[in-house]
Amino acid sequence: MLELSQIRISWFIVFIVLGALACSLLVNAPGIFIGFGLADVVLLLASWLYPPLWAATAVFGSMALAVPILLATQSMFLTVAVLHLVVRPLFAYAASWIRLRRGLFASSVFLFSVESLVAVLIAILYYGGDGIETGLVVFGLLLAPYAYLIYVSLRSRRKVLGFMASVMALLAYYFALYAFPAAATGVLAVVALVVMLMWTRRGDLWPPAAALALSVIGLALGGDALSYNFKTALYPFQPASWSESRWAQVDPGCPPTHNVFENTYSPARLRIVKTCAVAVGEVTGEISISGDGDFTFNIVPRPENASMLSIGSIILRHRTLHIEVVPADQEKVLGPIGGVCPGDVVKITGVFVIDTDHGMHSELHPAYKIEILSRRQNATWPQCIINIPPELRRETG
Repeated sequence: MLELSQIRISWFIVFIVLGALACSLLVNAPGIFIGFGLADVVLLLASWLYPPLWAATAVFGSMALAVPILLATQSMFLTVAVLHLVVRPLFAYAASWIRLRRGLFASSVFLFSVESLVAVLIAILYYGGDGIETGLVVFGLLLAPYAYLIYVSLRSRRKVLGFMASVMALLAYYFALYAFPAAATGVLAVVALVVMLMWTRRGDLWPPAAALALSVIGLALGGDALSYNFKTALYPFQPASWSESRWAQVDPGCPPTHNVFENTYSPARLRIVKTCAVAVGEVTGEISISGDGDFTFNIVPRPENASMLSIGSIILRHRTLHIEVVPADQEKVLGPIGGVCPGDVVKITGVFVIDTDHGMHSELHPAYKIEILSRRQNATWPQCIINIPPELRRETG
């Protein structure tokens, strides 16, 4: 009995350590198709594998190890990290309790229904309307079938191969849709899921082998989108993220600086794809001054820059790339060109990032340089800005 207890505890510790690695990939707000990502898988598996108190302890332990990583690398806001640490164990306890009485499906539906409701309520109460993106947490339910495969593999006779195939399919799906759409990887990850579901019914050896091969092939076909996703998703595990040089400008094509976000509000919400990137496109929609003083607008990028659009940009921002010029740079960036207006075709150089607090859309933020390639109208700064203060409009109009 003592040896059995020791084995259980040892595997419980393994679960917490692996769970911490998964939870270290959390971002400030959920994303389309992945919700809160692998942290949701940890939550599901803990509630399925353990009784309520153990499930809550497993999730708390995973988050307790992950939070210092997230904060040390400035990957998440302190408030958001603390909320995850407090609320997620409670979800695990309740979901495990329901699983014991109603089964896995009821447990999963409860978990994501309550998680979505609580996340939206907390975000709106704290951030106001700016927190509505937390509603995307429901997309974590799409990871539940992959979590189920891992759960089944742990309880099957062929644990190793089934576990490897299930985890690989999950990772292929997650990294394919983390921020930028790696279509081939995502499709093959879904096919691998279907193949593995056949395995859960028949127990043959070939489905996990085939699923493993499909996932590996999918990852090999990921292209630029997958490399962008790896870089941004694995940001907390990059050595540079632990030093003061985490946000240094490393490309000679842009102004050298030790911190590209030196004048950027709340940089813990941004993940760098490239420190220096160029995009050409047409200005569209409203142009405004945001609450932090940034000059903001969107462009419809030319086809050669379409790969810069994240899933959030495609779905939530109507296939536009978001641009922000921080207050410290506005005079030198906007002054020589007289600002921009809808219809202008522009060439923009800046830091290419994803915003982990607003649906994982992509941006050039801060923008270092804007060139006007063609103008559609005579109006310039600040006539076409929707919320310019009246006194400034009179002074500069």
